[in-house]
Amino acid sequence: MKLFQNYIYHIPITVYETLLGENILNGLKFPGTGASPKANQAFIDLVHNLGCLVDNHGWNGITGQLHDPHFCDHITDFSGLESYLNLPNAWKLSSHIGTRPEKLPCREISGQEFDEILLTNLEKVRETILKLTGKNATICGEGLFPYYFDPRTITPSFINRTLKSSGLKGGLDGLVLDICHSTIAAKFMEKCKADGFYSFNYYVSELNKKQIKIIHLSGTNNFLDPSFTNDNHLDPHLRSKFQDFLTLKRLLKICPNVEQISDEIAYSKYFGNPVTVFDYCAEAILTWFTITNPSIDMERLKHLSHYLNNNLHESCDNLYEVITTCKRF
Repeated sequence: MKLFQNYIYHIPITVYETLLGENILNGLKFPGTGASPKANQAFIDLVHNLGCLVDNHGWNGITGQLHDPHFCDHITDFSGLESYLNLPNAWKLSSHIGTRPEKLPCREISGQEFDEILLTNLEKVRETILKLTGKNATICGEGLFPYYFDPRTITPSFINRTLKSSGLKGGLDGLVLDICHSTIAAKFMEKCKADGFYSFNYYVSELNKKQIKIIHLSGTNNFLDPSFTNDNHLDPHLRSKFQDFLTLKRLLKICPNVEQISDEIAYSKYFGNPVTVFDYCAEAILTWFTITNPSIDMERLKHLSHYLNNNLHESCDNLYEVITTCKRF
């Protein structure tokens, strides 16, 4: 089970060196479609220097929505795309299923048309990766929530039918299950149901769990926006809570083919100061502890968290020593 965590530009290089060198992390997640060119280049340089794996979730300058008819229009706008795609593991791409309604043609889109848009985009991405790297791309899709996506595209039935394994020739190679996104999607679906009853557990049970290859983890903000319109409230990428880690552990038991976990701690100034070095390291250690221990419960997580809070320095200059102790927990 490989563990990736968001690359954040202001986190010291020594932190990445230690977390990767001590096998807490196996790789770093690409900064994303909104990152600055400076952050993108710093990421590329760091991965070259460290030789770590890359979680390629979105390319800079390209919309992260696989059903957007214009998904690939600017595929060459990302400076250094060839050098980036030749980083370790970067030919494995994941992105969002669905698209914003305003980016679709101004008429009702049928299921067949959704398929055609998806297949066209996947073909272009695969052609680009093969041309630049000589490797066959592996592409997974992530169901998202409906604060700006076409609500039809968030349902498990729609998500399942995008899969190559479900008969869509040329379709997706697997799914991404984002715990935060799926929880919100389930809440939205519950709101729309006549009997008003639906849950995250139902949502997951209706997905093709054998095809879930990646799980995204991050803390939430208790969904302060019941209208499902505020991005900062719905997708804050905060530190994970104990319950989030326990949910992750439960998902790993029922999703047998998960290959990687991507921790997406990266909260913005909307929630105060940017992610601290301490928050970043504590999140990595707690996630690693969750996925590497056969049995884990709230008390063990609290014990580890208490140790980190009392022993890991704010600057994390003692990170190596703390990790050494954590490996004996």
